[in-house]
Amino acid sequence: SSLVKGLIIVVLSGILSSLLNVGFEAAIPIIENAKKLGATDAASSIPARATVVFGGLLMNAGYAVFLLCRNKTWSDFKFREEGSLKSFVWAVITGFLWFLPLGLSGIVSVSIGELGNVITWPVMLSLSLIFGNIWGYLTGEWKNTKHSFMLMILASLVLIVACMILTFKDSFIN
Repeated sequence: SSLVKGLIIVVLSGILSSLLNVGFEAAIPIIENAKKLGATDAASSIPARATVVFGGLLMNAGYAVFLLCRNKTWSDFKFREEGSLKSFVWAVITGFLWFLPLGLSGIVSVSIGELGNVITWPVMLSLSLIFGNIWGYLTGEWKNTKHSFMLMILASLVLIVACMILTFKDSFIN
């Protein structure tokens, strides 16, 4: 059924997306080498993050090119239709806004130290979910959804914020 397929995709997505942080942890030697070469703490995480994300770019771009060739849909990428340039600009902005938190979390994780990736990863994901849902609401993405679904989104946001507060309460108190 489609529910089973959806659950499988959700579980696999959760597992596989966490591997990005595993990659960041594995890239710590790149950060150390950058520091040896004179990079500041803030700048030392950039080559590590870029290296890990570039691997994802190769996989995603390769699969996109494969699908474009298989489906013979290269002609869909023309700026002839009204609004296509606007869509392209929004795609670039979205890409920037996706990478910005990754870069910032890298800078913060280096300054935190040994547990930096452990702390910044869930915070970054939580904030991405919160702001992504707020942005979706403000842009009208959720306007045709049922009231119960909106309540679920709101409850999820409250739960995420509560988990973040409970997780880091000792850090704020001390």
